[in-house]
Amino acid sequence: MLMRELFSNILNNAFDATSAKNGLITIGLEINDSVSLGIYFKDNGIGISADDLKRIREPFFTTKAKGTGLGLTVCQQIVMLHNGELDIKSVLGQGTTVTICLPKKR
Repeated sequence: MLMRELFSNILNNAFDATSAKNGLITIGLEINDSVSLGIYFKDNGIGISADDLKRIREPFFTTKAKGTGLGLTVCQQIVMLHNGELDIKSVLGQGTTVTICLPKKR
């Protein structure tokens, strides 16, 4: 249930950032080593400014008109509960990649 919420939040953000006409969201899996794996979500959307990227995990920080600012905060907590890491890389105007790194065994 928690993983569904995690993936749903990330996909909703990617969907909101991409255009209906040319939007592309790629989901993939990388085996990093013998003990961890990475699940990544990459979009070709509007990207996130460097200033906003610094604050994006803060509770109640949002750039959306109807956002609560809790989506990525919740994502961070879910990943931490699974002993993982959440990495967000973005270039303004080029898109964003969110990678969830999780241990293979809990």
